[in-house]
Amino acid sequence: MGDGSGAVRIFEQALRCSLPLYCPGRYAIRLREGPNGQWIPHALVESPNEDQLHVFGGNQVRAMGHAVEEVAFHSGRGELIALFPDLEAFLPLRERYGQLARKPCRIRVWAPGTPPKRCPKIDFVVSVHPRLAKYRLYLFSGEDRSALVCCKQLSRVRCSSNGNREALACQERYIGFCSFDPYVVESVRWRFNLLSCGLEKLVRRWEGFFPLPTPPLRAINDFVKSHATLERSEFGGLS
Repeated sequence: MGDGSGAVRIFEQALRCSLPLYCPGRYAIRLREGPNGQWIPHALVESPNEDQLHVFGGNQVRAMGHAVEEVAFHSGRGELIALFPDLEAFLPLRERYGQLARKPCRIRVWAPGTPPKRCPKIDFVVSVHPRLAKYRLYLFSGEDRSALVCCKQLSRVRCSSNGNREALACQERYIGFCSFDPYVVESVRWRFNLLSCGLEKLVRRWEGFFPLPTPPLRAINDFVKSHATLERSEFGGLS
């Protein structure tokens, strides 16, 4: 059995350290299922609850991805999977992933585009189905620890004139969850790797196996406004 508590401890510590690197955001919104079956805001949390749905800001998702990478750094043999919107988003992390690749760890980066040079130990999957563009996935499945962040984008913003990704990331919103259960992580890993063949039917089945609902954005906005005593920047891009 893996050390689940160890993975949680590493993840939470890395998340606290990573958030200031990406934005001043601190809070995510934990959701609950309402009487009509819709998912509605329930509480603000500084650290996401395992295996529960939350709404995150774009920079919070990036920070959680960094935390999954830290779990891989502190673990033995395993496989790390990361799904990026494109390879430009991966390039700032090339050195970091190169360091991970020097461990006894298989690295698979999913992102459309031309693979960068001098990354011989990283397996790039560039034939990414367009339906996966709205997802962000960071997954580590190891012998001793496992960690997963799986999110779906709820809202998009148009690119600014200078294409500033940092500014855009603070405006994106995602629904998703994190898990440290090795059975959940391995199930997602196995199904996700099947998608490399690009078959539409397999993509639909994967989405159906882990359906992420779309909560009413107006309810999210109203919930954020109701906590206006907090600084807007503390919502990790949710304001």
